[in-house]
Amino acid sequence: MNKLNLPSFYVGQRVVALRTIKSDKGRIGIVKGQEYVIKALVPTFCKCADVWAVDIGYKLDNKLFELRCKMCGKTHVDKMKVWLFSSSNFAPLQQQKFPLMTFSEIKVKEQEEILIDN
Repeated sequence: MNKLNLPSFYVGQRVVALRTIKSDKGRIGIVKGQEYVIKALVPTFCKCADVWAVDIGYKLDNKLFELRCKMCGKTHVDKMKVWLFSSSNFAPLQQQKFPLMTFSEIKVKEQEEILIDN
């Protein structure tokens, strides 16, 4: 956790689930190893932990969702009607912004740029 309590992720970021989570009725929420896109970040209702809740787009039925803090046991009724998960259940995906190149390909690119500049 960081001292400023900033979220570990950003909206639109691709993440991977670190564990499988099911609801108390057996409904699968997230699956370990599966990739998700963060739709929203929400500060948790309980102030005993600096944890952010992650919305990956799972809508709940018309029922309200009761959340329980794992640290202190305090409960809260979520009126957002989305299934929120603790940010600790996810890790960021390492996305490559540039294609990998071999050293010989880099040398060819450098030669091309030298020729273009002259």
